[in-house]
Amino acid sequence: MTEVIMTPIDWGVLGALLSTTLALILPWMMKVHAKLAVAFTKLESIEGHLTTLDTKLDQILEAESHHTVTEALWENRLQALEARLDECERQISG
Repeated sequence: MTEVIMTPIDWGVLGALLSTTLALILPWMMKVHAKLAVAFTKLESIEGHLTTLDTKLDQILEAESHHTVTEALWENRLQALEARLDECERQISG
């Protein structure tokens, strides 16, 4: 088995390659990191808006349910009044 012994020049070349690679990749990594930070901030903002919209939608559904019940009550009262009116008209004409 042979051992590979690196000379100081080999170590220097390896260090230069690694530092050059890091110098090339680091700005890209920082750019990606910044874009991800902006994206996460926007997502948090959207999540807040969705929560607000969900609350408003629940309020609208509750109001619609209340409106439907009230409308049904008034419809029943109107039918009862129409029935009494028909009965009074029959008594008058009859």
